[in-house]
Amino acid sequence: MKHPRGAEQTRDPSQRVFLQTVVVGGAGPAGCELAGSLIELMQRAAGRDFKQLRPEDCQVVLVDPVDRVLPTVAPVLSEAAAAYLRAAGVDLRLGKLLAGHTGCPVDRSGRLVVEPDFSIPGHPEIRAVGDHCSYTQTPDGRPLPGMAGPAVQAGGGWPATSWRAYGARRSSPSAGWISAAWQ
Repeated sequence: MKHPRGAEQTRDPSQRVFLQTVVVGGAGPAGCELAGSLIELMQRAAGRDFKQLRPEDCQVVLVDPVDRVLPTVAPVLSEAAAAYLRAAGVDLRLGKLLAGHTGCPVDRSGRLVVEPDFSIPGHPEIRAVGDHCSYTQTPDGRPLPGMAGPAVQAGGGWPATSWRAYGARRSSPSAGWISAAWQ
């Protein structure tokens, strides 16, 4: 969720839904696994840890320009995965470009332009990592390539800035980030 504490505190129902929504770009194995895990985690946390949030209002939207999830596997397996994700509550928006529907700036390859903390310019609450983002804060100013290595490094660094922005703290120097709202 973008900000569970803010979602619980707002009186505006549309803002609450917005704050309980996560968009995942990419319907390959990683995107499908992430979307399925997120919806389960978000619904469980909303029902257990928050009095004002309803688990059924949690939303995970999976966006990809391909016409089916897991396009590299047999169609019957792809259909089974899509059915599982839909049953779990994931909204599949296939055949759509993530960048084209956000109104956010894109580079000439169609990747979302991001700030040094991986946020979208003008939207500090939105983060983009991996091969969907154009990260140009490099020594030579050229964007990182949309490949696994840079994506893994970006994925390892952005949670710290995201959680810090929402009042998180480290429980110990070697521990991961813990959201203050989820304690």
